[in-house]
Amino acid sequence: MKKNLLLFVLMMLVSSASFAQTIKFGVVDTQAVIMLLPETDSAQVKLKAYEKTLLADMQTMRNDLQQKVDEITKNTGKYSDAMRQQKEREFQEGQQALEDFQRMAQDDFSSKQNEYLKPSIDKTNAAIKKVCDANGITFCVNKAQSPFVYSNESAILDITAKVKAELGIK
Repeated sequence: MKKNLLLFVLMMLVSSASFAQTIKFGVVDTQAVIMLLPETDSAQVKLKAYEKTLLADMQTMRNDLQQKVDEITKNTGKYSDAMRQQKEREFQEGQQALEDFQRMAQDDFSSKQNEYLKPSIDKTNAAIKKVCDANGITFCVNKAQSPFVYSNESAILDITAKVKAELGIK
């Protein structure tokens, strides 16, 4: 929806002759820039450590679940119907708890990723703004998420190298 709205606004501005002469478009590969920042390296280290913790917690839950399966399998003939039903219910609850934990872990990891990468993203965005202002660029889009189906390469300035230079990245 946002892409369609942005595309519509851009088309309206471009179609207006008075604006077309003053509009300058830019494109930047923000992902490439962000991945080269030193702050991103430390964020990646923190994320790997956090991911390792989450995976260890998940493995513990899987091991606990496997122990329940082993116990049920081993003692199936010894259980009364009521006990067997109780053990099956406990197993199902354990399975549901594991699935819930996996979903929460994914959400939590995404949240940590956003938190840890925010300084890199903010620094990159500030450099993009500075480069756009210095080069008279009216609109700048991320290369990976460009709303353009087609664009004349000569009409759009790729500022990725200038943003890297602004940040002191080679």
